[in-house]
Amino acid sequence: MHKGWTIFAVHSKILNMKQLHYYSFGILSLIFLLIGNGQPDTAKKEVQVNFSMTDCEKTDSFFVFEFNGVGFDKIGSAPVVDDKAVFTVEKSDPRFLYFGLKEQDLKPVIIGSEDEVGLEGNCKTGFRSSTFTTSELNQSYEAFKFKMTAFANETGALARKYQIAGNDETAKKDLTNKFGDLDQRKLDYLKSLKKENPYLAKIFSLNTYLSFQNNGAKYANEIEYYAKEYFSKVDWNDKDLNHLPWVYEATRSYATTLSKVNLPQALHQQYLEDLLAKIPAESRTYQYALGGMLSGLEQSQHGNYKVFGEKFVEKYGATMPKEAAVIKGKLVRLTATVSGGSAPDFTSDQPDGTPLSLSDFKGKVTLVDFWASWCGPCRRENPNVVKMYKEYHDKGFEILGVSLDRSKDKWLQAIEQDGLVWKHVSDLKGWQNEVAQLYGVRSIPHTVLLDAEGNIIARGLRGPQLEQELAKIFKD
Repeated sequence: MHKGWTIFAVHSKILNMKQLHYYSFGILSLIFLLIGNGQPDTAKKEVQVNFSMTDCEKTDSFFVFEFNGVGFDKIGSAPVVDDKAVFTVEKSDPRFLYFGLKEQDLKPVIIGSEDEVGLEGNCKTGFRSSTFTTSELNQSYEAFKFKMTAFANETGALARKYQIAGNDETAKKDLTNKFGDLDQRKLDYLKSLKKENPYLAKIFSLNTYLSFQNNGAKYANEIEYYAKEYFSKVDWNDKDLNHLPWVYEATRSYATTLSKVNLPQALHQQYLEDLLAKIPAESRTYQYALGGMLSGLEQSQHGNYKVFGEKFVEKYGATMPKEAAVIKGKLVRLTATVSGGSAPDFTSDQPDGTPLSLSDFKGKVTLVDFWASWCGPCRRENPNVVKMYKEYHDKGFEILGVSLDRSKDKWLQAIEQDGLVWKHVSDLKGWQNEVAQLYGVRSIPHTVLLDAEGNIIARGLRGPQLEQELAKIFKD
């Protein structure tokens, strides 16, 4: 996240990255009456879902899945005849099912009271890109997603302009007014949805974030406002949320956003606990909200994954043993590389070919700095790292640079040009760098700060955040 961005920018960026529920993970309890070729009975108590997909080589069946909060369960299939398949399911209040050949490429379909849902597409381009030929409900949902995207883009654009405005009070006042206009349009849209399509209104309520500039006067900062007010339009006692996939999506984005603003771990945990406390503990809504939080914490590699992963295992271990086993496995792997865990040891070669191990730094506060000569943001951050090294090295601060370079010459040249006088290692495998993979590094620059015992204090500290943490550690 760029320095100074507001929560608006962080959250809207996350929404754009996942393309606003294109996967649409769902909470489902549909009863399948018949899966296969056939027609609904004359009472029309069923919905017929017709898939027409071309270029489906070596495919005997299409499949239907439901999402359980951790993974997808395959719950049925339909034979493919001339690139067509027919599924028949019970009518119900609106809810989602997922159709396709594999979990990585599923088309979310809202099943409700319509007699028929028709889709067409191409297996080579994927089920996800298939389009609805019939189904007013699903076509309305597709249009709704575009509206959601437009709101998210507008929010992000205003947030970036607000950040750039800096101390220009005139510009900030104008932008605050624009935020207010956007807030009102969001509220008006929510009001109209409640009348025209209550199901979509429930989805929008999970994502109706109003500006801090116009609504956060009683809060100390926007982070606190976001944490406490983001879901202010949601009625967590609404039983329809038990079947609404956006509960998972929204809580995943919420946890991810809070994980990116460098909150103290205890406060971060408290915000998530406070949200869960608002949700009926034995409801499916709670189950999928907790699952969404875990996904966001895993994505952010946050130390509180351990807290909420253990909560999931304790609460659902008996009823969801397979899913609990998945969480247990992730707890073993992730807690070794998140804040509070013991940093995994590694050995890699220095520029002269001699091996160096992380354990050689025991007894020193150490910054493991993942970077590369070709990484512009890394090179721009290097002067800050040099400054911190000069200020705290004599007090017991060390740095170990881990390069994701492939060219030894460019690696050495960057070390010299930027004055990086500390120890460096690399296996010259680029993004396949074994240490980076061990630590789950997905972008650079990336830092892991360790205490003298080799435990992880924090990840991702840069610039002022790193300076503040080191000042706290080495205070006189």
